[in-house]
Amino acid sequence: MNASVDLTLDDLAKSTPTYVLANAISSIPDLIPASHRNHREPTVVYCGVQLNGPPHLGTALTLATVCALAVRAGELGIIEPHVVLDVLDNTSHEEVREASTGSVFRKSMSEALDFQARQDVFDGYYRELTNQLAASGVKFSLRFFSNYRQTPQFKRALIKTIGFANTIGRQLNPRSAKLPIRFPCPTCGMMEVHSTRTELIRIAGGIAQFKAYCLEHGVYEAVVSEDSTSPFDLNALYRNLVKDTEHWHRAGPPAISAKGTDWLQGAGVLNFALSALGVPEPSRPFRLFTPLVTDSTGAKLSKSGAAARSPNSDRGLLEPGSLPRLFQIALGIVNRPPLFFRGYTAELLRELLRSRD
Repeated sequence: MNASVDLTLDDLAKSTPTYVLANAISSIPDLIPASHRNHREPTVVYCGVQLNGPPHLGTALTLATVCALAVRAGELGIIEPHVVLDVLDNTSHEEVREASTGSVFRKSMSEALDFQARQDVFDGYYRELTNQLAASGVKFSLRFFSNYRQTPQFKRALIKTIGFANTIGRQLNPRSAKLPIRFPCPTCGMMEVHSTRTELIRIAGGIAQFKAYCLEHGVYEAVVSEDSTSPFDLNALYRNLVKDTEHWHRAGPPAISAKGTDWLQGAGVLNFALSALGVPEPSRPFRLFTPLVTDSTGAKLSKSGAAARSPNSDRGLLEPGSLPRLFQIALGIVNRPPLFFRGYTAELLRELLRSRD
């Protein structure tokens, strides 16, 4: 279909092929399983954002769709939603490469900047989006990873997973089968990104002891326990596994996890690891995958990598003043299942943003 400035969601719905699941539901909240419905307590709907640049159309559409889903599910009485926005302030701030091995060492933003500085970065990138989220009336809160990882609940869940290192290591880190946990050097804050020389020494009595390697300062030790204060970092899969495990141990209804469709393969890894940890399926997060936004070649929009740095690449940044319209589009997508299950090029999404249904 050739996009035009007059393109509306109704136009797009007429030209979008149907999907098997779309034929079985009237709106996306119908997918929420019985185990996650009709609880007295609020249901956490969580999604995450990186602090590595301003949000592109893909990130913005994901957040808008999550908000629309929460609003519609609340209106239908299926859940009482509480959107939790995970702010990933562990993004890279500085990197160096070891010449002899090619190993990358990183200092994360949470080690390089104080909390107020990281909040300022978040406000600069996302405050307009969160203001729009607040205007929708849905309950929401922010959760910075640097704070969340230091809670006793998160560290208890982490220690539980460390006890299954031999079972889940290969799934979470196929490169080496080691748990993808890394510890900043206590002297300079750098850490080996792929944890190649990070070793679990022992785990006993709720305490896990590791040794790690710094390119400049050599070998050092690190400890994880419920009351330890030393920072640590996890790769994306492992971070999500620990988050899912931590939520399982809470009182209250199971969570809903919303991510872009590029996470679909990773969800299988997480579900395997949760099975190994003994988390029953009805207690796991219900996973929803929001529409993928791509450039003209079919690659997802990205704030990192060579494509994002190319002067000819479409970074898909939001145009000023387009957020209210984007949230209208997201609500329309949630209420028209075929539009939820399809993808969008950045240019098509811009055409929708310029139109008025």
